[in-house]
Amino acid sequence: MSIDLNSNEFDNGSSSVSIFNGGNAGVCSNCTITTLAKDEAETRKLPHWKIIATDESGASTDLSFYYVDDPSNMYYEANLKRQGKILKHLVKTIAGPDVKIPIFNSNEEMLDKCMELITGKAKGKTFSVFANYGTVGSKQVSGYIKVRSFVPMISSNSNSDTLQETPYDTMQRPQADAASNDTAADATSSALKEDDWI
Repeated sequence: MSIDLNSNEFDNGSSSVSIFNGGNAGVCSNCTITTLAKDEAETRKLPHWKIIATDESGASTDLSFYYVDDPSNMYYEANLKRQGKILKHLVKTIAGPDVKIPIFNSNEEMLDKCMELITGKAKGKTFSVFANYGTVGSKQVSGYIKVRSFVPMISSNSNSDTLQETPYDTMQRPQADAASNDTAADATSSALKEDDWI
């Protein structure tokens, strides 16, 4: 095998990178919905499940779910209720408003069974998804576009008018603060020469 880093294929901007909905916050129609479960052998603190929305260009974004399994956490009840609202919204939107959701014995069972239902019912269908750059006033504001983290976040394509911008949506990608000219990073980077790493 040979790898030529001098070739154009490794130049910045030489490949096309797709960004979900072209990087535009708001409604994205005709998205496919899939799910991804955490591998049981995985030891890192990764989400137990993800809902993945993929637009017509093939670009995707997701919404992560963790088990709410620590009753000693002071936000346990609020987190359980919040997750239940999101799961009910997703199940009713994807499987249909008349679907009967069973009663669950634990949060783990609720999350696993809802995701399994979503996985099966989303196949071959497309939906409208509301994406943003996070929730105003929370730690969830990000430079990456993602599925809105509160309901409603998804709808049928014919009912996408239910997905409206709210005062809680961060609709513009956050910009980094401008660096001052006298920072240590500026001094270090200006002192480096192109071939200093050799």
